[in-house]
This record gives sequence, structure tokens and C-alpha cells, in this order.
Amino acid sequence: MAGGTGKKENSAKFSGEKVRTLVYILLAAVCIALFLIFGRSKPSVPTSVSPTPAPSAEPSAVPKGMPMGKFIDALRQSSMDCEIGEVCIADGGFSYPLTLSDGRKGAALFLQTDDIGRVTECVLELPYTYAGEPDSSFSDVTASAIKEEYRRREKADTALVSAFLESIYSRFGGDCGISTIDSKKIAESIESAYFSHKSYDKKAGSARFYCETENAEDNEFFFTFRVIASFNYSK
Repeated sequence: MAGGTGKKENSAKFSGEKVRTLVYILLAAVCIALFLIFGRSKPSVPTSVSPTPAPSAEPSAVPKGMPMGKFIDALRQSSMDCEIGEVCIADGGFSYPLTLSDGRKGAALFLQTDDIGRVTECVLELPYTYAGEPDSSFSDVTASAIKEEYRRREKADTALVSAFLESIYSRFGGDCGISTIDSKKIAESIESAYFSHKSYDKKAGSARFYCETENAEDNEFFFTFRVIASFNYSK
């Protein structure tokens, strides 16, 4: 009897220890599972990968054309041999008096602009006196002096017109599609028209160039040479 009782106690003890061991194993498994579910930190972004920047808004298109103020600044910085005075309002546009190197009066620059201040037309006016080439009634000295004065004025005027046109080509050529070939032909034709007192009209891209010589009604020896350039930005 005593031997049987001992075996039962050992079996009960062994069973209790086994149960406790299983409970510990289960508790450890539960802790590991909880750690895996709640204890794992969120994946971090590698430092070598920078976040993708938000797309920036595309800049709005810059309108074609040249604002009046920038164009006047360009003319003042050009090789035009004159001084451009202060602006005045004239005939719905803007007028700038020009002081020429020889002191002639009446030279001016006129500008027209659109609603946003872009130059749509510019006009260069150069007044001068011309009484024809001296004939044999003049002495050689007088005739030579008159011719020399004519040639000096012609040289100054054509150089001024050339610089004026170059400024137009450089500032409006791209927007208006004025080619290098057209610009050269226009400059040559306008210079020829200056000497011949004829008019000239030429379209180049979306620009138009025109020149004329006007004779004063009250003075047959007084002339005004006018160069006009207009620009159409809608084409």
C-alpha cells in the first residue's frame, strides 16, 4: 500500500509541474506575439532618400512685345547720337523731344502703346533745311561750304536712323519675326529713301516699316524725314 501511494503522489507532482511548464510556455508565446504586433516600430524613411517635392506651378507665359520704358532705356543706351528728353502726352500717345548734336530744333520721337504699355508704334522725326545743290551762281568757297554742311547733316541723320533701326531689330525682332535679311534690306532702302525724298513701305514678320519725306507747306526749303515702325503682337 505504501508503495502505491508514493507512486500516486509522484505522478500528481509530475503532472502539476508539467502543467506549470506549459502555462509558462504559453505566457511566453503570448508575450512574444504581443511584442510582434504592438512593439515593432514603424519603418523609417532611409536618410539617403529625400522626400519628393510637390510640383511647383508653371510660370505664366510672358507676353510678347516691349514695354515703353524699357524701349526708351534701350534707345538711350544705344549709339543714337542725340539726347532723349522727358516724355510728354501728344495725340493720344507719347512724345520725346530729341536734342541733335548739330543743334537742330524739332527732332522728336513719338510712341503709341497698347492697354498693357507695350509699344505698338514708334516714329522718328528729323527736320532739316535743304535748298538744293548750289549752282554756278555761288562762288566756289560758298558752294563748297554749303555742300559740306549738307553732307555732314546727311551723315549724321543716316547714322541716327541706322542706330534707331538696330535698336528696333534687337528689341522687337524675336517677337515680331524680323529676319536678319529683312532688317538689312529695310535699313538700306530707308537710307536710299532719305536721299531721294521718296517713301518706302515694307512688312517684315508681324512688323511694318514706313518712311517718307514731308515738305512744309509754308517753306519750300524745310523738310521732315519720318521713319515709322509698327508692331502687331497678335500674329
